[in-house]
Amino acid sequence: MPRKRILSQLYPSSLVMLVLSVVAVTWYSSHVAKGLYMRSAEESLLARARLCERYIAERSGGSRGAAVDSLSKELGRVSGARTTVVLSSGAVAGDSDANPRTMENHGDRPEIRRALAGEVGASVRYSDTDRRTTMYVAVPLREGDAIVGALRVSMPISLVEQRLREMYIRISIGGIAVALLAALVSYVVARRL
Repeated sequence: MPRKRILSQLYPSSLVMLVLSVVAVTWYSSHVAKGLYMRSAEESLLARARLCERYIAERSGGSRGAAVDSLSKELGRVSGARTTVVLSSGAVAGDSDANPRTMENHGDRPEIRRALAGEVGASVRYSDTDRRTTMYVAVPLREGDAIVGALRVSMPISLVEQRLREMYIRISIGGIAVALLAALVSYVVARRL
C-alpha cells in the first residue's frame, strides 16, 4: 500500500514537470528556428540583390525605360525572386512580374526609402500587387557617387512559412518522442522508489 501511495505522489508531479519542460523547449526551439530561418531568407535575398545590382550597373549603362524593365524581367527569371528597379523619384522603372507603367510610386516603401538613403532596406509586409505577405530587401543603385535608384528583390513569405511548418512538425514529433521516453523512464524510477 505505501508503495502505491509513493508512486501516485511522485509520478504525476514529475510527469507534469516533464511535459511542461518539453513544451517549453519545443516552443523555444521553434521560436529560435523561425528567427534563424527568417534571417537566412533575408540574407539570401540580399545576396541576390547584390548580384542583380552589379548586373544592372554593367548592363543598363545609365539607360532607363524598356532596357531596365527587360533587365528586371531577365533577373527575376534567373534569380528566382521578384526584381524591381525604382528610380530616385520613386517611379518604378522595371519589374520582373508586372508592368512598371501600371505600378504606383514606390518612394514611400520603407525598404526603398532606406536604399535611397544609401543603406540596405528590408521589410516584411503585405504586397498590394501580389496580394500576399512578402519579404523585401532593397539596395541602392549608384552611378558614380550618386544614388540614382534602388533595386529591390522580394519573395512571398508563404514559402518561408511552408518550410517553417515542416520544421515545426519535426520539432513537435521529436518533442513528443522525448516526452514519451522521459515519461516511461520517470514511471520506472518512481516505481523503484
